Amino acid sequence: MIRTLFKRNLMLYFRHPKTVIMSFVSVFMMLMIYILFLGSQHVNTIVHTLKTYNISADETDVSWLVNCWVLGGLLSIVPFTASRAGLGVMVTDYEERIMRDLKSSPLRMNRYPIALILASTVIGMLMATAVFIIVGVYIILASKHPFPIPVMFNVIMIVGLHSFMCACFMSYPVSYMRTNQDYSTLCTVVDMLIGFINCVYIPVGVLPVQVQNFLRLLPFNQATELLRSVICRAPMSAVFSDVAAEGLRYYQDYEGVITKFGPYFVPQWVIALHMAIWSAIFFVLFTKHFAKKRDEI
Repeated sequence: MIRTLFKRNLMLYFRHPKTVIMSFVSVFMMLMIYILFLGSQHVNTIVHTLKTYNISADETDVSWLVNCWVLGGLLSIVPFTASRAGLGVMVTDYEERIMRDLKSSPLRMNRYPIALILASTVIGMLMATAVFIIVGVYIILASKHPFPIPVMFNVIMIVGLHSFMCACFMSYPVSYMRTNQDYSTLCTVVDMLIGFINCVYIPVGVLPVQVQNFLRLLPFNQATELLRSVICRAPMSAVFSDVAAEGLRYYQDYEGVITKFGPYFVPQWVIALHMAIWSAIFFVLFTKHFAKKRDEI
């Protein structure tokens, strides 16, 4: 029964090309803004900073690093927007009274939340993988540096966990939406905030310390830093090969490549565990609220 509902949710999402395209639009708008306006400024800032310490860096390598940094930010956005879009099936089911038909069918309604979360997670993973391939090809062509197999594997693993967390987290507020208009309003608000929360546009080090600490407590920002730590490892080694370890640590902290609170660095396994805990909490909240709404139908 879970597989039936799972396949139904996937088909409902992918049979509407407009929905799929809109999941990409915001991401590629961010990418184009960075390529056309912010990317060169970011590259020049790093080159100038290194020259201040009499360290020369290949501008191609610096550009490679910046592009990988941007890719990490984009891959933290896609699972959120795509998995959230997959949850819109539930709102439509309520608004169009389809939920009543499902309730009167042989399907067990307690399987509905599980199938919805799984489908939304797969949607987030597929869309993020597509962005990773498209932007990754651009980075390879521009830098002449391919992504190693272990890096690609780790990225897919992080994206999978991140997609699951986003699906669980957004399922709870979406379960309160009664109409697609309410759902669209919610999507507009969260899409505006997620770019700032994940520090996609600017490095986290630009912000006040209190704001940095608050954002780094959020699992979405931690997922961004986790992705960037994996994707940027090779270009950082190339750019900062002649820089002391303290200089590299400062860059990682300023750019949000590592998660740090004061003098303390957070291990990657702690971040993954934190994301899993958030997923479990909101999945329980969602299933309980869904059961309550199901009884009211």
